[in-house]
Amino acid sequence: MTLAVRQQTIADLRGVLDGRTVVVLGAGGLDYMRPQALRGLPVISVNSSARKWGLHDPFAIVVKEHAEEAVPNAEAFPGVPIVCAAGPYGNADRPEPPAIPDLYIFEHLPNRAAEFDVYRDWPAEPDQLVVAMSTIVSAMHFACYAGASVVLVAGLVCGTLEGRTHFKGYGHPDDVDGEQPSWMADWLAKTERQALAVRRELVRRYDVDILGLSPWITPELDGLVYRSPSNALNAW
Repeated sequence: MTLAVRQQTIADLRGVLDGRTVVVLGAGGLDYMRPQALRGLPVISVNSSARKWGLHDPFAIVVKEHAEEAVPNAEAFPGVPIVCAAGPYGNADRPEPPAIPDLYIFEHLPNRAAEFDVYRDWPAEPDQLVVAMSTIVSAMHFACYAGASVVLVAGLVCGTLEGRTHFKGYGHPDDVDGEQPSWMADWLAKTERQALAVRRELVRRYDVDILGLSPWITPELDGLVYRSPSNALNAW
């Protein structure tokens, strides 16, 4: 008789960080930081950030895309938990999950993307994670769910730094020509509002500190040119 293999879910990872300080790693501004700066801290990477930045030992990787992100990250980081949305892109569909080891599925409400509202769209079940436009909010939620007491968010840059939205080598279009797609400004503005709303809700629900981890030592970003849909620094 063949026994069915139990599908791993994030319930298997609940509380595993047990009061640790954790880094959630996005893809903005990492040209100004080196992976060694995070040595000794568990890092929860978002999508391709750890793989393409050169971080060799993430604690976990949070993704919503199955073929595009879960599979290549599993190949790059054997043994590292791949925390993956049950529905690709956070959608309502529930296809067969990728056949990869160390996959931990999380359930979620349907991703309302630009229409996300932190109160209406917060998961009702305790083992679900929030999904919105950027996967970084799911990673922030997972860090809290896994028991972190302090979450340091690196790489959440909701604008352009020296013309870039992602670090060089990530594979974003501005790697090639420095130009942003026409939809990017609106996406950045909404992503920033959603991330701030999710942060407030996580602090309220988990009594956790969620702080920014910056490679710069001054509020003016050490003179770098920054532009967002609502602000600009050093852009004369």
